[in-house]
Amino acid sequence: MPLEPARIEHGRAVLASGHALVAVEGDLVREQADALVNAANEELAHGGGVAGALASAAGPELQAESDRWVDAHGPLATGRACATGAGRLAARCVIHAIGPIWRGGRNREPELLASAVTSALEVAREQGCASVALPVLSAGIYGYPPRDAVRVIAAALRAWCAAHPDELPREIRVVALDAGLAEELGQQLGQQLAG
Repeated sequence: MPLEPARIEHGRAVLASGHALVAVEGDLVREQADALVNAANEELAHGGGVAGALASAAGPELQAESDRWVDAHGPLATGRACATGAGRLAARCVIHAIGPIWRGGRNREPELLASAVTSALEVAREQGCASVALPVLSAGIYGYPPRDAVRVIAAALRAWCAAHPDELPREIRVVALDAGLAEELGQQLGQQLAG
């Protein structure tokens, strides 16, 4: 029987706003949170990467509900987020966030990535989620340089938390499969206390 992948916290920062930011090395699918954030595409077609892993664990209900959302609202724009049920996942909902495809950094990629993070947190707040776990959006098949993505995500989290003191979600986890990236996350999130 294969061993379960390790889940290691590489940093936890409690901000003046009362929010806890946590850097995790592990598998997003296994995180225990009210909401899991999916690195989705505009059609909410959950084929590979984080989306494929979440869809596999959630069962066919996740794709069916995503299809109904797109049928009702049309494609989800880059930088935006929406929520669906979570199927068989332990979470209450899945928040689908559309990060940008990396095109060299001159096509508003940092702005769109920050917007995707902010939109995901807004949806989590609207859904009444006390905890949310998200991946390093856009750093997989969308090609965003991972360490640059971590810096943008950390800054977006800090800005959102400062603007929403004492509001849900109270704990925000950023999850990376790679140990080095999780360590970078820990350093970036830890700097939020001084930021």
